[in-house]
Amino acid sequence: MIVPPELLERIALFLPTAAIMELFLKAFPLQSLTHPLQSLLAFFHDKHQIDENMLWPVLIAHDHPLMTEFINNYYNTIAVLYQTVQVNYLPFPCTIPSSNLIELVPTIECSDDLLHLTSLNWHHISRFSASLYENEAKDIAWTDDGVNQLCKAIGTMNKLRLFKFTWGCSGKPKWFSQMIKAISVSTIVDFVLQIEEGCDEWSTELLELFKSWVLKKSTKDVAFFGSVGNLQTVQYLAKAIWSSTTLQYIGMFDSNLVSEYFSHRKKIPDSVRAIGAVYCTSEDIENIRHCIGSSYLEALRISFDDAIDSSRHISSAIASLLNLKSLVLCSIAMPTVWHYGPLLTILPQLTDLHLSGNNLKSCGVLEISRILPACKKLKSLRLGSQNCSNSGAMALALALPHCPSLKTLDLSMNQIGLNGVLALTRVIHQLTELDLSYNDIQESGAIGISRVIPRTTRMECLNLGGNLLGKQGVLAIIAGILQTPHRIGYIDLSLTVDDIDESIECTQAVAQLPHPWMIAHSDGDYF
Repeated sequence: MIVPPELLERIALFLPTAAIMELFLKAFPLQSLTHPLQSLLAFFHDKHQIDENMLWPVLIAHDHPLMTEFINNYYNTIAVLYQTVQVNYLPFPCTIPSSNLIELVPTIECSDDLLHLTSLNWHHISRFSASLYENEAKDIAWTDDGVNQLCKAIGTMNKLRLFKFTWGCSGKPKWFSQMIKAISVSTIVDFVLQIEEGCDEWSTELLELFKSWVLKKSTKDVAFFGSVGNLQTVQYLAKAIWSSTTLQYIGMFDSNLVSEYFSHRKKIPDSVRAIGAVYCTSEDIENIRHCIGSSYLEALRISFDDAIDSSRHISSAIASLLNLKSLVLCSIAMPTVWHYGPLLTILPQLTDLHLSGNNLKSCGVLEISRILPACKKLKSLRLGSQNCSNSGAMALALALPHCPSLKTLDLSMNQIGLNGVLALTRVIHQLTELDLSYNDIQESGAIGISRVIPRTTRMECLNLGGNLLGKQGVLAIIAGILQTPHRIGYIDLSLTVDDIDESIECTQAVAQLPHPWMIAHSDGDYF
C-alpha cells in the first residue's frame, strides 16, 4: 500500500516529540515525503549543530548563528508544518505565514519596539510581554502615542492568549487605566501582572473592571508579582479570584495577597488545579491547610518568607491531594520523618518534586530514596539546601536508576564530596539537567564527572559552579566535552578556580570548544 505524501504530512503534524518525529521521517523512503518533510529530515540529519528539540513540535527561533542560518535556508519551506513558532529575538528575519501562531519571547519595552510587532503580523501573536517602567533616572521609554498603539494592538490580537504585563510607572494612572481596559476586552485568558513597589494605580473602577473580566471572560490563569497594592486593592483582588469558576491556576507572589486569599478558610474552588503561593508566613499555615485539604490540585507551590517549623500540618494536608503531580515546598523545616512522613505516601504519583531549605539532612534524603523505586512518573527531583552529605547522594545514586522518567536532578548547596559525586556518575547519563553547584566537589570529583560526560548525549545543563575544582578539574571537564558529539549544551563552571593565572588558562581552553557549547564563568576571564 502506497501512502500519499500529503497523508504522511497530516499524520506527522500530530507527533508529540522531536525524537518520534525523526523516527517517523526515517521510516519512509525520501520520495514518499512531501518537500517540507524532506527539508525537516535534512535538518534532523544535521542535529549535531542544532538541538533537535528546537525543531519539533514548536519551532524555537533562537538568536544563534546556526539557528539563524537554518531560519534563512529552511523556514519558508517547512513553516507549513508548524502550528506555533517561538520567536526569541527581534527583529525576526522572515515573514511568518498567517497559518502560524507566534509566541514572542522578548519583552516589548518601549514605543519603538512596537515596530517589530507590525513586522511579525501581530494578529497571530498568541503570547507576548510588555513592560512599562521608569529607570533609575526616572526616564520612561514610552510615549502617549506608543501606549495608545500598544492598547490598540492588544485589542485586535484575536489569537492572543497569554500576556505578561510589568507596570513600573508611578504617576501615570492614565496609562495603567488604558492597559487594564485593553486587557478586559481582549482574548487573553492567561494573565501575569507585576507591579513595582510604589506604582499602585488601581482605582475602584479598574478593580470592578478587572473583577468583571476574571468572572465573565473564562479566564484560566492569573499571577500577581511584586507589590500588588494597598489593603483595599488586595482584598478586592483576592475576592475576585476566589469567586471565579473558571480559573485553573492562581499565582500569588505578594505576602498580603497570599494571606487575604487563604483567610477564607474553606476549600478552594473545584476549577483550580494549580496554586503558587510565595512569601507565606507562619500565620498562614492553618488557613492554607484548611483551603488545600482534599482539593483537586494537581500542582502546588508553597514558599515561606523565613524558615518555619509547622511542616506536620502542611504535610498532612498535602498528603490528601490525590490528584497532585507537582509539588514545590520551600523554607519549611522538616528535620525528622515525623515532619515529612505524610509526604512520602504521595511521592509515587508525582512527576515533579522540589524541596528546598527543608533541613532534611542525609537521613531525610535516605527516606525519600527508599520510595524512589516506586516513582516511575517522576521527571524532576530537586533537593537543594538540605544539608545532604555523601551518604544521601549515595542513596540517591542507588535509587535513581529505578526512576525511568527522571531527567532533572538538583542537589545544589549541599555537602556532597568525592564519594557522593562518584556514586552519582552512575546515573548522570540518564539526565538532561544536573545541578551540583555549591557542594564540596574538588579536582578528583571533577575528573570523575569528566569521564562520563561523553555518555551524556542528552545533557542540556550541568552546573558545577561554586565548587573548587581547580585548573585540572576544569580542564578535565572541558576535555570530556570535546569527546562529546556536537550539540548545544550549557555548563556552569563559575567560581571553580581561585588562581588568576590558572583561570586564564581555563578560559583559553574554553575557546577551543565547539561553538554551540556555552560555558558560564564569572567576571569575564575569571572562573
